[in-house]
Amino acid sequence: MVMNSRDVAVMGDSVLCFVMVETREAVERIDEIASTPGLDGIYVGPADLALGLGLQPDLDKEEPEHVAAVERILAACKKHGIVPGIQCGNGKAARKQADRGFRFVTFTKDSSLLPAAVGKEVAASLGKDIQVKQTSQKGYT
Repeated sequence: MVMNSRDVAVMGDSVLCFVMVETREAVERIDEIASTPGLDGIYVGPADLALGLGLQPDLDKEEPEHVAAVERILAACKKHGIVPGIQCGNGKAARKQADRGFRFVTFTKDSSLLPAAVGKEVAASLGKDIQVKQTSQKGYT
């Protein structure tokens, strides 16, 4: 992993090219996208994909159309030998997606983690030992 450099000679082959597939048209053309020369992977943002499919924007979707779209993206990545990636609402969902074959899995976001961490530290500074619950991963935030 290259840190703190914008020098192409330093970065070399460590730079990866990922695209996000989040529209109905992109899902319909997924084989064309996945076979793009130089593409290293596809990352799925489930809430944005849901919007693109006309569904409510949430993570860890279970609607058949959404599940089928994600499966189609995953299959195309496997077929073309590129990395499939996906955002998940929590660690349990991330494990499930990794078990399905996703190789790049993210499982939370700063808008959830930051308030929980700050709340915990504020409580500690006040001499309180409380458990601060992480905010919900539902919705489009």
